[in-house]
Amino acid sequence: MKKKKVLLYSRLAFYPMHWEAFKLICKEHDVEPSVITIGHSDLPDGHRMLGTVDIEHEKKAGFSPTIYYLPYKHTFRKIILIFKYLRKIKPDVVWAQEEPIATYIIPLLIFYFFKKRPRIIIAVVENIFPLHGIKKLFYNTLWKRVNGILSIAPGSTEAIRAVGMPTSIPVYDFVAGCLSPGVGTTAAIIPIRKNPQDFIVGYVGRLIEEKGWKVVLRAIQDAPPHFKFAVAGNGNQLDELKAAIEDPKLAGRIYYAGLLQKKDLWKFYMALDCLTVPSLTTKTWKEQFGGVLADAMAVGIPIVGSDSGSVPSVTGPAGLIVPENNPAALLEALKKLEKDVILRKTLGENGKKRFEKEFSIPAYARKIAHGLDLN
Repeated sequence: MKKKKVLLYSRLAFYPMHWEAFKLICKEHDVEPSVITIGHSDLPDGHRMLGTVDIEHEKKAGFSPTIYYLPYKHTFRKIILIFKYLRKIKPDVVWAQEEPIATYIIPLLIFYFFKKRPRIIIAVVENIFPLHGIKKLFYNTLWKRVNGILSIAPGSTEAIRAVGMPTSIPVYDFVAGCLSPGVGTTAAIIPIRKNPQDFIVGYVGRLIEEKGWKVVLRAIQDAPPHFKFAVAGNGNQLDELKAAIEDPKLAGRIYYAGLLQKKDLWKFYMALDCLTVPSLTTKTWKEQFGGVLADAMAVGIPIVGSDSGSVPSVTGPAGLIVPENNPAALLEALKKLEKDVILRKTLGENGKKRFEKEFSIPAYARKIAHGLDLN
């Protein structure tokens, strides 16, 4: 029997979570794999910081799909190459890890618009889509060629339906993959933890307004002295965090770990008593998925999240949800966790179970394979 040809079509094909899921799909379903992507070295720093796979190492380990590279710029040449590669590959199914309004998705859907094959599934991560007028009509027309949507969370599903994604196209929710910490990973030392009763509240992410880290800071300012704040990340408000660290009123209560590589970030998570995800909704943005939520679940620490975007639906039974931009409500939730050891343990255990069921690489691969109709 001839093997099915599976194509991973994504600028971010070398992100470890996408690559590991693709590798697992190819292994479990014995398919012929191909990839169309952009060389990782050509991506902006913000993308490269999230990590990449070592292709040469993968080849030596026995996984060697045919990879077709596209230039990061040169749009016209890129389109010509995409058409050329698609003619050569002739895939049976396509996993397009791209947003429905990404310019990168346009050549793929145009090329196959009047063809019944291959089966094409695309990802949805955003939850605000600024589509109007002719642009909306153009995409609505192209989307008729889509066979399925891999939605990262229900909020993304609602958003893409609201701008015209046909209801006839099936949507698969909670299709997101996250890596797990390596075996034997141990907790980092958090210098501000001086006594056993200290309660370490964590934040991981960009230090920007919409991520809401200052809401946590305000809550910590009003909290008892044994509540302490540990931060990992970077952003344009780093100077404000550094100023807070120097504030005599908060002396010894804030620790900044810097921008950590993933292997060190796992250790940071494990040193926390809880993780906060205090995102704030703006006119142009609201929290999409929040990979830190899945990270917290993977290591079994409870979450306190805001009700922005998809935070509540992703968190599920793994944490507590409070109104966004409400330091008092956030502090009450933190106090509740600090006092109730059993609650912390329960939420942490719920998180681990939820991670394995919904967001682990095997779960991610299984959902994608279902969307591709490989199961």
